[in-house]
Formats: sequence, C-alpha cells, structure tokens
Amino acid sequence: MTQYLNPAPKNAENAITIQPQPGYACKTRIESRRIPVKQSSYASASTVYINVCHSDRMPAPALATDAEIQAAMVAAPDATYRIPLSLGLPRQVKDDGSSCEGVIMDACIHTQPFVRSEHDLDFRLYVLELALEHAEDALGVNLSREFSILRLPAKGMPIPTRIIHVPKAPGSFDAFISSKVDENHYQTSGSITPITKTQPAWSFSPSFQQENGILTVVLQMPSSGSPATWKTEISSSHLILHGVTKDKAIDIKLPSTIDASSLSNQVTYYKISKHLVVNLAISDVRQRYI
Repeated sequence: MTQYLNPAPKNAENAITIQPQPGYACKTRIESRRIPVKQSSYASASTVYINVCHSDRMPAPALATDAEIQAAMVAAPDATYRIPLSLGLPRQVKDDGSSCEGVIMDACIHTQPFVRSEHDLDFRLYVLELALEHAEDALGVNLSREFSILRLPAKGMPIPTRIIHVPKAPGSFDAFISSKVDENHYQTSGSITPITKTQPAWSFSPSFQQENGILTVVLQMPSSGSPATWKTEISSSHLILHGVTKDKAIDIKLPSTIDASSLSNQVTYYKISKHLVVNLAISDVRQRYI
C-alpha cells in the first residue's frame, strides 16, 4: 500500500520544494490503454521509464514492525504500512536507437524506505510495483511487468525540481492520497531541459528509526571526499564521524541509549545513493543496573 499525496485545501497544507535524488530506474512498455484511443496520448508498445528517486523532505512512512511491512508487501487485506509517494508529470524522451518517443515518470519516496530498498530485493520490487501502479493511473494505461533495470541511476537526468503540498500540522498523512506538482516548476514537453536549482553546500541531517531493538541512523553523505578516510566512533549516547569534514568531527546525539559493545552494531556505506547507514543495538535498561 502507498500514500500518494493529494491536493488539499490551501489553509491545510504547506508547499515544500524538493529536489528528487536519482536512485534506480526500470524500463518497461505499454501493454494496452485504459481509456479510448482518441483520449490517449500514449500508444501501445511505447517505452516507459520509471525513475525511483528519494528525498529526505518527503513525508516518511510511520514506524512499523517488520511483520507490518511484510503484510503490505504481500498486499494483505489488513495491511497498514504505507509509503508516501510523489509522482511527477510525464516527460517525453526519444527512445534509445529509435525515432519513437518514450515516457519518463519520476516517482519520489522518502530516503528511509529507499535505503531499505537498496539492500532488500523483495522490498525494492514492492517499491517498483507501487511506482508502476501509480504510473498506470497517471497515464491511463496498463504496463508490462516484464521490465529491465537500467544501469543508470535515472533516465533523463537531472530530475526536475517539484513542489509538494503536505499538512501544516504534524501527524498522519492518511487523508492525503496523491501528489500535487506545481506545473510552473516542471517542464513536460519537448527536449529534456528541466528547471534545476543550485545545490546547496552539504550539511548533515540524520534520520532515525527504531525497530526490534535496533536504532538505525541514516545520513546522506557528501559527494566529495573519500569514504576510506571516514571513521565512526560509537558511545552509549553519541555517534561521532571523523574525516568527513576538514574542520571538526561530526557529533550526533542519539535518541536512545546504545549498547556500544554489541557485536550487532554495523556501519554500511551505499556508493550509489551515498548513504551511510548505521545500525545500533539499543541498550536493555535492566542491564544497566546489573
């Protein structure tokens, strides 16, 4: 199940500009139209590219147990886990080696579920299926599930900047079921010359998730610098990164007390998306007093 952020009354929403970051992409084709031929701009057998992108400014899924996530992945009737998804407007592109035009659809989710999809193949297929379903709804077509994964992180880069609208008050996004894109900030026809923004200087902004006694810290790392020079230091309440910036170490205060000596503590760096993922065992409160 997915949440597909919908237009809302202006007094109940905030406009947020996001720059989707490329992740991975698939190539498929249109099998049939869902609407009459005269109303459709897309011919059968046309190529469709689905870019799965991410941004830490997208709404994140609510915390869920692995069992709840698995229920959503198999489409169980009582599944409650949802991934908010923003789908951009269609972009036309010349198909490789052909004069025929293809279509690019840019799906964007929060960085946290994206990182999981990088190392969990079943979860990646789940995310791709969500993106395919919403592309079908947007285009009014049925897409083939015989797709290929591109070697590029995205088709038609750079990904255009977009504006999404989310509630002003924190809390559930269940009432918002689709994405709202400001068309003035998105080009949809002709050659791919999307409006882009100057990328700001890197600044760390960790996200945290707790599940089954594990605290997961996710950090979008800078494009420059060598991971070989990075070192992590873990204490019961802090995660310290050395060698990332020239000036000083990065000190991250953790939201839970950690068992710094646990053998299950793990640090992983994903080269494609440039995410540092740190899994830390949460300390059993009772053990502190034994």
